[in-house]
Amino acid sequence: MATVCNPPPGDPAAGPATFTAAWDQLVSFRTACPEGAFSFWDWYVLVGSAGGALWVLAYVFMVWQSHKDQRYGIPVTAVALNFAWEVIATAFLYNPIWLWAWFERAWVFIDLFIIGQAIYYGKKEQYNGTFARYWHILVPCFVLAAFLGQYTYIVQYRDHMGYQVAFLINLVMSASFILLLFSRLDHGLGTAGLSLPGAWLKFLGTLGTTVMCFYLLPIVDGPGPMVFMYYIWVGIFLLDVAYIVFLTRARSSERRGLTPISPGSQP
Repeated sequence: MATVCNPPPGDPAAGPATFTAAWDQLVSFRTACPEGAFSFWDWYVLVGSAGGALWVLAYVFMVWQSHKDQRYGIPVTAVALNFAWEVIATAFLYNPIWLWAWFERAWVFIDLFIIGQAIYYGKKEQYNGTFARYWHILVPCFVLAAFLGQYTYIVQYRDHMGYQVAFLINLVMSASFILLLFSRLDHGLGTAGLSLPGAWLKFLGTLGTTVMCFYLLPIVDGPGPMVFMYYIWVGIFLLDVAYIVFLTRARSSERRGLTPISPGSQP
């Protein structure tokens, strides 16, 4: 088993006295984590890297489906959270796994298209007149709020690689996909914009990254209980399975010439 990185000194519960001190402790992870703590060739890193590649493919399928159907394909809340995290991870956080650093850059690039689709296609799905009118302003505001919230969390709780926040975002995304599907079905839009291959790739990619982080997080953030992470991982798994089942059933109804409806609308 790889050695444990040496976390910055101090009481994690009490935290450092100032925000600057907290940031300095977070940045010191670059030197606190020795070169041999883990490598790209560790089996769990390889599994996680496969998961990261599947996530890139998931984004590509979602962007293509959105373009094809002229409907945004990822819930806007998740888009804002995701893009903010990727900017933070790319610009501010140290990632000792070289391939993962490139994954983060690829995600930022693809997310620029996803945000553009959310702004361009999302306006016509806002049923509140004020939201529709100011949609092009609200989406960047969502991104800014997500950036500030995640940045301060990562600093205060020393989420050295930002992966705790990343899985929280993943959980929100999994729940939001189900809500977006039900909303589209209730408004007679069917499964427009939603990619079933993308859903499967997200599910499988998350399994890979979960396996990696089960072994990686104790090395990076120090040993200790991870019960909250277990809750998040199980929640993502169950919600992703539910979304795939609901989306598959809706697609099946559409292929048979039926109008799919959300489960809550069934008599």
